Amino acid sequence: MNFERFYILVCQNWYRLPNQKQTILYLCYHYDLLIWKRNKLKLGAIVFVVKEYKFDEVLLWEDIEIKFIRQDTTLEDERKVEVILEKLKWEWNMKNYIGLFVVVLIALIRIWIFFKTQYCKRFPTLAYRSEHYDFIIRCGFESTFLQNSIGFFHDLSKINYWMINVLSDFCIYFNILL
Repeated sequence: MNFERFYILVCQNWYRLPNQKQTILYLCYHYDLLIWKRNKLKLGAIVFVVKEYKFDEVLLWEDIEIKFIRQDTTLEDERKVEVILEKLKWEWNMKNYIGLFVVVLIALIRIWIFFKTQYCKRFPTLAYRSEHYDFIIRCGFESTFLQNSIGFFHDLSKINYWMINVLSDFCIYFNILL
C-alpha cells in the first residue's frame, strides 16, 4: 500500500469517515510500519575499528575491521576467538599450554585414526597387501636393471643391485606400485 496516497485519501475524505479514531490509529500504525521498514532496509553507517596487536608493549601490527552499526552482529561477536577465551577465562601460562597441547594431540590422533580406518575400509587391497606382491615388485626391478653388461659398465652392476634394493623397498614401504 502506498502510504502517501492513503494519507491524501484520508485527508480529502476526513468528514465522510464513520470512525475517525480508528482511522487515526490505522494511519499511525502504517506510518510506524513504514518507518520501521525504511530503517531496516538501510545499511547504516560503517565504522572502522583499528585493532592493535602488541607484545610486551611493542606494537607488532595493526588490523582494521569493518563494523556495521545498524545490523545485528551479536552472533558474530559471540563466535570470535577473543570472546570465547574470555568466557573460558583463558590465561597464557604453562598449565594452559599443556592442556592445549593435549587437546590438539588427541584431536590429531583421532583424525589420523579416522583417515586410517577409512583407508582400510575403502581400499582393502592396498591396505592389506600380501607378500607375494613384494616379490613381484623385486622381480620387476631385477628384470629391468640386471642385464648382461660388458666392458666398463660391468663394474657398475653393483650399483644396479643397490638401486634395485632401494627402489623396491621404497615402492613396498610407500605402497606406490600396487
